[in-house]
Amino acid sequence: METTSDIQLTKPQNNSMNDEKLIISLLDDISALEEQVIPQINELSQKLPEIYSNYAETVRELVSTTLDICRDIPNMKSSTRLKIEIAGEIAARSIEAFGKAKAAYKHNQLLDKMMAVKKMIASENRERNAKALESAKIKFESSRRLFNKYISINYPAKLKDNDQISRISAISLRILNLYRTNMFLLSMCNYLNEEYRYWSNDMQSSDLPRPDYFMINQIIIQEMFGDKKPIDVLERSSKIGGQLSGAEVMLMADPQLPLITFQNNRNRFTPPSDHSTSNTLISSNEAISNYNYLVQQRDACQQEEPDSPIYASGVFSSIIIILLSIFYIPGVWWVKTIVGAIAIIWLWSRLGSYTSKIEEIHMQDITYLDNEISNYIAGVCGLIKQPNFDYNKKSAISTFFSSFFS
Repeated sequence: METTSDIQLTKPQNNSMNDEKLIISLLDDISALEEQVIPQINELSQKLPEIYSNYAETVRELVSTTLDICRDIPNMKSSTRLKIEIAGEIAARSIEAFGKAKAAYKHNQLLDKMMAVKKMIASENRERNAKALESAKIKFESSRRLFNKYISINYPAKLKDNDQISRISAISLRILNLYRTNMFLLSMCNYLNEEYRYWSNDMQSSDLPRPDYFMINQIIIQEMFGDKKPIDVLERSSKIGGQLSGAEVMLMADPQLPLITFQNNRNRFTPPSDHSTSNTLISSNEAISNYNYLVQQRDACQQEEPDSPIYASGVFSSIIIILLSIFYIPGVWWVKTIVGAIAIIWLWSRLGSYTSKIEEIHMQDITYLDNEISNYIAGVCGLIKQPNFDYNKKSAISTFFSSFFS
């Protein structure tokens, strides 16, 4: 059986780096610590109760065997057998409750060890993060001014020179990526600053969401288009005449922003068929092409009718059964009718079970392809899984009694 002294937590190391690498390194400290702790706590919360639950089941089996033996003993009072049964159940419940209480106790011990490491990390890195935060603010404001200036620029909706469109696209992406990166670093610095502040005050977490690029992209779209639905903006921009704003150029040229717009509206996006700037930008966007391919695969699967061949074979087989009943089964007409009807009913009952299984598999295929779309959007747009961990301490005594009386 593992003991709390067996649990070893080490503080990840980092060296002097530039701001971006420093912030990523500080985040890696947290991730590495979580990777050490969370599996251990999950193992404790599952294995210990399971082990003691098995012990409890062994006690119940022994009590059951004892009661079976007692039934063969003459003059054994029913009250005695009842007392044995009650005592056995109390012992079994106590063992189960003890297992859960022990898991809660070790959970708390591991949290205490985790807190000690977190305080050490906060003490060593808080000042470095504060300096990085000041630098990130300056870089963010500088890139923000450039970003805001660019998104208000207007371009002709039809540029005949593809080289000019490529230059515009490249410039817009450089400005967008600079702004997106600086916003992410500033958000991460603020997040780490809050985490370190909580850790220094013996609190496990600030409960702030951990920044990721998916979140940053959503903020950028909100800044560019306000309350307008970005999918509507993208569709309008692809069909509009006259001029395109810098924001609309970014939306069509960037691989991440358009996929954010497709998150809740997973339909195939068709670029305009003319020779407009919008057509060139969207057609050149590999992320949109890949997204359209995945949507096309899912839609094709949805339009399939996997049970059609089964119904066709069922009709054909029913006709064969009817013909066989008429020409090959001896007896009067009503005997032939009953035999044929029974055979047809049996056939369609079997086909019905096959149809249900095929439809279930078909729905699983559709769900799989839909998840592939979600995973592609999440991967390109930088969505990370937010840590989901119970940082609350548990009372071993309360856990024991709540388990015992449940």
